[in-house]
Amino acid sequence: MQHLARGGRKEILTARYAAMGLEVALATISAESEPAVVHSFVREARLTAAAQAPGIVPILDLGVLPDGRPSFPMPWLQGRALTKYLTDPPTLALRDAFVLFRHVLEILSVAHQRDVVHLDVSPENILVQTSGYPLVLDWGLAKVLDERC
Repeated sequence: MQHLARGGRKEILTARYAAMGLEVALATISAESEPAVVHSFVREARLTAAAQAPGIVPILDLGVLPDGRPSFPMPWLQGRALTKYLTDPPTLALRDAFVLFRHVLEILSVAHQRDVVHLDVSPENILVQTSGYPLVLDWGLAKVLDERC
């Protein structure tokens, strides 16, 4: 496994998901995490799965690594964070920017219809895929408005 990114208490690694024969991005937390962090991490995986829709990265599984850390694999995605997409190089036409943001709002609307609110929408949490379609990432601070989820 190779380290890809770290944010807050979560880290993302590359891994091989043997059950599906896929290279994946594997989210996990440090082995010495407090029980509240473990609970929050598992909750994020479940909320992301509950909000599942086009534009929300699918959670493929929820499991435990051999060292005891909880983890969830996600598809390996190609793209750039919205901040880099808009500024490096800054060639996005205004009309295309509106289309991109409309897609982000549609993604969030679907989550809201499922009573899930993101609460941390930022350019760093939006990945623009190589196709130009956005994904809303990092549902760690999300809240469920209806406890049925």
